[in-house]
Amino acid sequence: MNKSILCISSSDYEGIRWGRTFPLARALAHNGLEVVLLVSEKRRSLKLWHKRYIDGVTIICYNAIIPYRIRKLPMGLFTLNFMMRALYALFHKYDLVYSDCGETPCSGWPCKINQFIYKSKYLSEYGDLLGRGGYYDSKSYLYKILFGKYFLWAISYFRQTSDYVLVLSEIMRSYVIEEMRIMPEKIILVPGGSLPDKISFKELPDSLNRIIRFGYIGIDDEEFKGILPILLCIKHFYPSNFKILLFGKKVSDSIIDKYGLRNIIIECGWIDVIKGQNEISEVDVFLLMRKNLLIGAMGWPNKLGDYLSYGRPVMIDPYGDLISFVELHEKGFIKVNRDDEQDICEKLKSILNKNYKLSEMGKYNRSIAENEISWDARVKVLINKISN
Repeated sequence: MNKSILCISSSDYEGIRWGRTFPLARALAHNGLEVVLLVSEKRRSLKLWHKRYIDGVTIICYNAIIPYRIRKLPMGLFTLNFMMRALYALFHKYDLVYSDCGETPCSGWPCKINQFIYKSKYLSEYGDLLGRGGYYDSKSYLYKILFGKYFLWAISYFRQTSDYVLVLSEIMRSYVIEEMRIMPEKIILVPGGSLPDKISFKELPDSLNRIIRFGYIGIDDEEFKGILPILLCIKHFYPSNFKILLFGKKVSDSIIDKYGLRNIIIECGWIDVIKGQNEISEVDVFLLMRKNLLIGAMGWPNKLGDYLSYGRPVMIDPYGDLISFVELHEKGFIKVNRDDEQDICEKLKSILNKNYKLSEMGKYNRSIAENEISWDARVKVLINKISN
């Protein structure tokens, strides 16, 4: 497929959205597109930009002089980072342009420039519930006064004026049709994928005669609240049988101390899922559950693809599109109701009693990652749509 696409990310190289944006760009390159990805990067250098070539993707990294928390605001339009991206979009013709977060100036507006001048097809992703009822509600009063009107306008504008809208779930598809008045034929469903070609499979032993290690990738204070019921059950009933390895941001000391969880959690910090395979492979069972089901149900957790790529069972309280996915692949999952302490304790006891064949469950999940939800397979729907 001899088409070119310019992917413009709102965040930094290996930053907050990298785990979806780069695998998507990489899969497009694997499927025959010429792919250029624009990102920012924090560098102590006088050079304004530099190039990288990774897995068929040309990555242009612009020096992030201004912090991301400033660049993502409307005032980001006045930063050098935005100007360099806009100039690139102005003088380079592409068949397709893609923004991962159109409402941020450094992502959406350069796409609009290229769309306007070269009539490129614009793909705008809508991966989270951003407006009222979602992330907008968590913004500060000052933010809403200064930037709220632009933020809400931009959320709609960059989807309604795009040629295609990428969503991560069927629930989000329904939302953008009903609430944003997006035509159904413009919507392309591309959930998160897996990276079995990048993550090696280290098989679990048939029997674990030691402490069982749970794991969670992408932890922060809010995500920590989602798995809190599991942690409390372990603390109260099985403190010597389980440990929980947390990969991501440091959890606030106030939360950990409030519930007395220091003896059962191990904070491993942020570890790249590809570069840190030795550390992450120490996990026996991954955890996946959320407290805010409304926001969670709109998307698709990228971490699930990582969990399956590592070939580990997943203890999950399914939500959104994950409900049907888990029902279809129940052999690899331990379903639990995070709001039911008795159910949690029973599942923990069953793990200790070896009622679950964790090694076989892990192999099954690895096969899903290899044969069904790899990023190369996920983008087939996108490729077919833009080829018509």
